[in-house]
Amino acid sequence: MDSIYAESVLTIVAAYQVPPGEPEPCRGLPGLRPKTRDTDQHTETVGDVTLAVPFDTLNNILMLSRWDTRAWTFQERLLSRRCLFFTGEQAFFQCAACTFCEDSAGEQASAQTKFYRGTNLWNSIGAQVLRDNHGEAPQLTRQPYPDARLAARAFDDLAANYGRRALSNPRDILSAFQGVQNVLEAAMATHFWFGVPERFLDHGLLWTFTGGAPRRRTEPVHHHIAAAATAADADADVYAPSWSWAGWRTPVEFGTYFYTTRCVCEVPWFAISRRGDQALFLHVESFFASTPLAPANRMVRPHVPPPDSFLATVVLRKSVDLASDDNWRFPRHLACQTAVATFTLIVSEVRHLGQHGRMWPHGSNMALFDARRRWVGSMMLDRAWLADNVPGFREFEFMLLSRVESMASIVAATQFQPAYFDRARFEERSYCLLNVMMIERRGNVAQRLGVALVHEDAWAEAGPRPAFVKLE
Repeated sequence: MDSIYAESVLTIVAAYQVPPGEPEPCRGLPGLRPKTRDTDQHTETVGDVTLAVPFDTLNNILMLSRWDTRAWTFQERLLSRRCLFFTGEQAFFQCAACTFCEDSAGEQASAQTKFYRGTNLWNSIGAQVLRDNHGEAPQLTRQPYPDARLAARAFDDLAANYGRRALSNPRDILSAFQGVQNVLEAAMATHFWFGVPERFLDHGLLWTFTGGAPRRRTEPVHHHIAAAATAADADADVYAPSWSWAGWRTPVEFGTYFYTTRCVCEVPWFAISRRGDQALFLHVESFFASTPLAPANRMVRPHVPPPDSFLATVVLRKSVDLASDDNWRFPRHLACQTAVATFTLIVSEVRHLGQHGRMWPHGSNMALFDARRRWVGSMMLDRAWLADNVPGFREFEFMLLSRVESMASIVAATQFQPAYFDRARFEERSYCLLNVMMIERRGNVAQRLGVALVHEDAWAEAGPRPAFVKLE
């Protein structure tokens, strides 16, 4: 779809309001026929001067339209060179230079036009104005991102924005994002696995629910890979993977609960093919980065290699076609050589976030405890899931993912970031927090239940055990 929108002359958008809960019959394009608009412009005459109340801006009008809440239309606005919006108030024409309104005459393109961040891929001038005058970074670009921080931020914003949108068929979650993903793959210089960028996999795993937490069913092994499906795949309900934001029918957020711009991967990651006969080593950028750890920091990176039987299946990337090989388009598992430790959730031990907690209306910020009943970490979990799965208290397994910069060492963050552990018992220092995934094993595979932050001292004292984990 990115190519279709890029090569089209104009995208026509019918962006009218639909009252909540009402069906959306096709109403055509507002303004083309009489009585298809019901907006009056209020005017007053004072002497020989006529004053008029201006119509609303395009951005505000679109925010009230159902068109701007749909997943499939997300890529229309981002990827189209030119859009002609028919709204209940007036028509708007938007191109890479400016936005023109039906109720104005004599408008000219302006290099200082402020485009809202992320509303148009082609507005390179507007993107630069945003950076210079508003301190904002562009969301989507066909040019390489200048640094990893901007690339990660762009992915965060796009995935979170897209995840809030509605789909008539929930199984279209990846298909409706494909056009945007194609552009991101080029700009971020990385392959995507189920909507998560490989180069920033450590970052892409750190998301939290902002709604409920139901899993997302997909077509049996997706329509695209029926030839590679096993008999078990064909007969069973298949879900998008639990480790991907696309695997859950709920909005998610990146980078608010977890401070993720200084994330360092601590484990090697692999993708296992759909048939399970091959594996690829994934290039996660921060796994190879040099991290300025202090002498007090714990060395938590596992030194045990994956099983020999698994290593025998690892193939060179150049030997497979990730774009068209059905065995690789939708891999069966994400795997890593990691370490696991056990911590306890207690239903009554909720750490309130104040106004910051409004982002998670259905969630509770849960404290994690070790065997000595010390508060060692925190995680955001859905309250309905807690009611069904944690009767009072329960132990869970957690697997090591990555290390993250401490909040207290970043002055600007201390004003709004919560405490994740008992600071009276554990020292606050740079890179003292570990990202760990709460998992539930099902046979020889595991499912993601959530991601927590745990202090590195508590992790080391919990006796983590080496483990090779395959995530579904």
